[in-house]
Amino acid sequence: MRYREGNPPLPLSARTGGCDFSSPLGRRLVRALQDAAPGPLLVDTGFPGRQQAVDRDLNLPDRGPLLFRLWSNQSSIIASCKQARSPRFAAARAQSAAAGWPVVARRSGGTAVVHRPGIWNFSLIRFAAPAEDVAIERDYAMLLSVLRQAMARIGILCDQGDVPGAHCDGKYNLRWQGRKLAGTAACITRRDGRPLRIFHAALAVDGSVREDLAAIERFERALGEYRDYARDAHVTVRQILDENHIGGRPHDARRPTAMAI
Repeated sequence: MRYREGNPPLPLSARTGGCDFSSPLGRRLVRALQDAAPGPLLVDTGFPGRQQAVDRDLNLPDRGPLLFRLWSNQSSIIASCKQARSPRFAAARAQSAAAGWPVVARRSGGTAVVHRPGIWNFSLIRFAAPAEDVAIERDYAMLLSVLRQAMARIGILCDQGDVPGAHCDGKYNLRWQGRKLAGTAACITRRDGRPLRIFHAALAVDGSVREDLAAIERFERALGEYRDYARDAHVTVRQILDENHIGGRPHDARRPTAMAI
């Protein structure tokens, strides 16, 4: 397991495919997320197995009440906990793996999503006090605020909300001009008697959204879930920058009062 904490020296060592952490765009994004995060940011450059990458948020050491993790994963379908309980799950997983998309399960709800090089995963991990109330709206708002501030710093102004036709749709999507740029999910659990709350976003940085959706649809149809997702309901960071000729100067967003250390 290899981490760089706070404001790490760049370039980072590991490639995530589609957009390398140490590529010009990757460096801008890492720096923007560091500047926006109101707590320590771990840039996880390890490349464990697919399931281990998904589960790692649950097993990080307690480094204080709030922690952020930036990571990527190998190409895979990530099934929701409900989908993983389907009697058709084993057959659907085998069919997807044969098509080049191994399947692993996550603890959160929703429907299937893709992890791959070019999808950046960003986790907010809160080690709550035993008596602290669960505040889902607050933590989703913090996660999306960090992402919106980071995107603004590279010239992309986002909002949040539903995106009709998008996969795993919900009111906590990160949107750009009505298109889905990142989806989110939450896992509320306990560890060592303390509440552990994980709020996660999958940010589409680069790569083929069409191939992602085709892989998701194939897996879900094998489960008996028939959904057709709209390709134009999605967008990547690279598409936005290239199609709108957004240059290298970060957007002049207000710097948050609490910064990554």
